[in-house]
Amino acid sequence: MRSVLFVDDDPKLLAGLRRMLRGLRGGWNLEFIADGAQALQRISFQRFDVVVADLRMPGMDGAELLEEVRVRSPQTVRIMLSGQCDRENLIQAVRPAHQFLMKPCDSDTLQGTIVRAFQLRDRVPDKNLRQWVLQITSLPTVPAVYQELCAAADAQQASIERLSRLVSQDVGAAAKVLQLVSSGFFGPPQKVLSPRRAAALLGLETMQALVRSPHVFRPAPAGGLATVCKAVAEHSLETARIARTIAKVESGNENVATQAYVAGLLHDVGDLVFMDHLWEPFLPAESFLQEILDGTWDDRPRPQTIRHTLLGGYLLGLWGLPDVVIDSAVFHHEPSLSADTEFTPLTAVHVADALAREKTASEFPEDSTIDAEYLERVGCSHRLEVWKELCSTEEPAAVPL
Repeated sequence: MRSVLFVDDDPKLLAGLRRMLRGLRGGWNLEFIADGAQALQRISFQRFDVVVADLRMPGMDGAELLEEVRVRSPQTVRIMLSGQCDRENLIQAVRPAHQFLMKPCDSDTLQGTIVRAFQLRDRVPDKNLRQWVLQITSLPTVPAVYQELCAAADAQQASIERLSRLVSQDVGAAAKVLQLVSSGFFGPPQKVLSPRRAAALLGLETMQALVRSPHVFRPAPAGGLATVCKAVAEHSLETARIARTIAKVESGNENVATQAYVAGLLHDVGDLVFMDHLWEPFLPAESFLQEILDGTWDDRPRPQTIRHTLLGGYLLGLWGLPDVVIDSAVFHHEPSLSADTEFTPLTAVHVADALAREKTASEFPEDSTIDAEYLERVGCSHRLEVWKELCSTEEPAAVPL
């Protein structure tokens, strides 16, 4: 049975949640508690799949509660549901909360967010793998980019333009900013924006505070893993550029082109998840680095069927990013497993990922690298040579705003 715990000190709100969600009670265990300390006691006896907590509560606030839930109940999805809060409180919530919902929250949004959490869980049947991803609160950034972010945030003439440009150059930083904007931590939720636009929406003071927080952005550790992080960023930026070019040509629609860009930028987020949390038990750093650069590490048999596509898609879903981005993370190597029947941003990302790897080879990828049956299914097989020619001559495009 699916189990959800709601924690809020307002008895009227809890009563409203009971009424709002009464249609789910048939197959769900829903519990309502008015105090953070009592909620932790309940968690010690009962496993909950999702905890939804108010941020502003007397005694233990929602950020403290969800951090304790993260430690004590690693299999639990953590959602913040709160009203207007000051920036300092919201930044404290960024670390433990996967998503943030603003009060008043309508029934469809609340139910949809919880149902989606269960749908994501069902995609990842391995309990240990889910727990690893559920513990992630941030992703590593390229050390040089992190140092520039810190300098830009503390500069006497700090500008949101510089901060947003730096965020757009790094996969981990971009993913975090897009999580905050997609989920609505600091304003109404916005879906599939470019990282630069997302950072601009957060604004200068919020971005400065986020950079200065020890829990939002962080550098990859020096050595081989920092090299991997840089390689992932370089490949992802090139994939994003090519995917945007293909999508703009095929759709003629700037929104679709931006979707393809964001999906391309984040398609290998799972590599960062693996390098940051899981690589050590399975292979030495040098082997991991080489396999990342070769694009072959997913072929190695591993315990618990660990694949970067699955890891990345699950994390992006937990962080509230839209399906178009999640699908590209999950299916970019095997697009035939998707439901596509026509051109989508996934089409652009699948081809762009293969063409971007050509930069480290002497010629374009073999046909087996690109899923010909998928391209036939979506009616684009005749366009592949056009895309290759276009992307081999296209000058690097500016990151879309």
